[in-house]
Amino acid sequence: MSERLKALVAAKARVAKLEVEVADELDRKLSRLPKEFGFESVAAFTKALRQVVSQTEGAKRRRAKITDTTRSRVRELVENGKTAREIANIVRISVASVHSIKRALGFVRVR
Repeated sequence: MSERLKALVAAKARVAKLEVEVADELDRKLSRLPKEFGFESVAAFTKALRQVVSQTEGAKRRRAKITDTTRSRVRELVENGKTAREIANIVRISVASVHSIKRALGFVRVR
């Protein structure tokens, strides 16, 4: 076997060993989670998690109010060279709303 092939085999063996070590560490950390959060058992912990998830699954996202202030802020940020995604994060509206505002303000040509 060439030296490069031997090095590759050795590297793959090290990676496999590390994968096992990481998996074991994650298992240990996950098994300690219920006690860290004050639960007596894994069953009690998972029951509480399920309740939280079921409460948040049905929650609808509230529509953002697009006010004149929002429009003027978007205009200012566009003029300062910000991207639609950056503007959406700053103003806390969707990227689609940013594009709609830009189109209404004449920054984007309508097809």
